[in-house]
Amino acid sequence: MQPFRVFLRLKAISSKHRFKAMKIQWLSIFFLSLSNYALAQQTGTSVLEKFLQEKDFLKLEASYRQQKDTLSELNSLYYGAFIDNASNRCTQSAKKIESLLKYHKSELTPQTAPPLLNVQMDNFVKLNAYRKAAKVGEQILASYSTFLDSAKVADLKNTIKLWRALENVPPQQITKVESRVKWTRDKIGLMNIPIRIGNQVSDFVFDTGANLSTISLSYAQKLKLKIIATSIDLGSSTSIQNQAMLAIAPSIFIDKTELKNVVFLVLPDKNLQFPQLDFAIHGIIGFPVMNLLREVQIARDGQFYIPPSVSNNVGQNLFLDELTPVIQLQVGDDTLLCHFDTGAMKTELFKKYYDANKSKVESEGKIDSIGRGGAGGVHKIEVYKIPLSTFTIQGKKVALANLPVLTESVGDFDAHFYGNIGQDIINQFNKMTINFQSMYIDFN
Repeated sequence: MQPFRVFLRLKAISSKHRFKAMKIQWLSIFFLSLSNYALAQQTGTSVLEKFLQEKDFLKLEASYRQQKDTLSELNSLYYGAFIDNASNRCTQSAKKIESLLKYHKSELTPQTAPPLLNVQMDNFVKLNAYRKAAKVGEQILASYSTFLDSAKVADLKNTIKLWRALENVPPQQITKVESRVKWTRDKIGLMNIPIRIGNQVSDFVFDTGANLSTISLSYAQKLKLKIIATSIDLGSSTSIQNQAMLAIAPSIFIDKTELKNVVFLVLPDKNLQFPQLDFAIHGIIGFPVMNLLREVQIARDGQFYIPPSVSNNVGQNLFLDELTPVIQLQVGDDTLLCHFDTGAMKTELFKKYYDANKSKVESEGKIDSIGRGGAGGVHKIEVYKIPLSTFTIQGKKVALANLPVLTESVGDFDAHFYGNIGQDIINQFNKMTINFQSMYIDFN
């Protein structure tokens, strides 16, 4: 387990070529396990705690609503803070945590306080309050470092360094105007949208799985972005340490919509190059920009539309695991929580699914291997490829051929989630709406 880790997560492109994008792992997995159901044992809220431990926030919210009138103020604020955070209601979540720390601090334990502070740090990150995020991280380090091993302490210090480097950067802002652009696929099949920075228009990968927008060093220099002299450690999936800098774009445009003070992680060019394909990625638009847009509509015919105002046509079916969107996938009678990742060409199921369905997977699947790795190299992972799989997403049937089921863990995130939904599912629909205000994804 590698909590609070910044690492290069490879996207499924093919069994031979995989794409690197940014993923920030907080300490949430460690801190949630640290609680050991302490709050539940003390207060009888075992169902709520069970769903919180599983990161099943849709069930958590439903159960919370049923019990809300009988919950103590402590429990109402505590679980409500997690629910609001996962539902992208970060201001409300932050206020609940402030109330807990003001009125119930003595009732919080070394088991329940750290996950709460971790959520508060995530709230401030999403609200672009970088100085406050760093301060909360420092509070965790000062008060609870005895609960962390040396690797976790190093991870936390590294992440504090990230937000401290941004503490004087103004919040990201948006001037939203109805906008339309044409999205295209690049040489390796990833979705790109045109981004204008200054007088330069460039195609950037549109990637819901990227926790930070990302740019190559040479391109950041070409566009004259303000590079922040810092060094952020990145652990790749091959455990090789790499380093990145940060850059700020004072202004970027998607058609007529302007975004200001956009933060980019700056990677060495080699980390975004595919020499075997004679191809390089210049930049990636990640979650923080999408969150500012609030809603985008993507049609299979190539239209990328930013509406002037958001709609609310669908009930919530989306939540956030820190900066990663999560939706439900139905497989028979089972409901699987999966990452939603427009930067992944292929859907894959994680080891959690393999462990729960080992006999079925091994009897139906064919043994194969896929390459996974980072800047430090690629290693092979054994998978079972299921010849034909049928799923239901939002009541709509989808089918996939040769679906890979991983037999090895690829990161902390697969302890709670069953898979990664990629473009092979998305492409089966004519239109997709992603809404980060009402928190839903709608496929038509």
